[in-house]
Amino acid sequence: MIGPYTRVAFKTNRTTLPIATGPQTFQETVSFGHKVTTAGVALSGFKVDYTIGDREFNLTQVDVTLLSVIGDEVNYTVTAWIADTHGITKPGEHHFSGYIDVTITAEVYAKPFPFSLWP
Repeated sequence: MIGPYTRVAFKTNRTTLPIATGPQTFQETVSFGHKVTTAGVALSGFKVDYTIGDREFNLTQVDVTLLSVIGDEVNYTVTAWIADTHGITKPGEHHFSGYIDVTITAEVYAKPFPFSLWP
């Protein structure tokens, strides 16, 4: 619930996926500059692509998980995986790269002004 000294803030963060194979998981931290009382994370976009040519694929998985809220920071993980139904026939054949965009929504505590803005 939004209190008298809280506001809702949004930030978007991009995690770049280096060239790799198999599931990749990264822990990310975003700072809001004010104490965060509650937060949520949502997938807002992604690109995951094989690095060697155009390939059929069987599975594309992208997950975003909220881990914790500590002070002014929101901690979460992103996981990406792309796989096909064929076995590996050449080294590097299943390497992929890309990015994951996450939108973080937070209720932040903002101290009131020590004076009135109106007489």
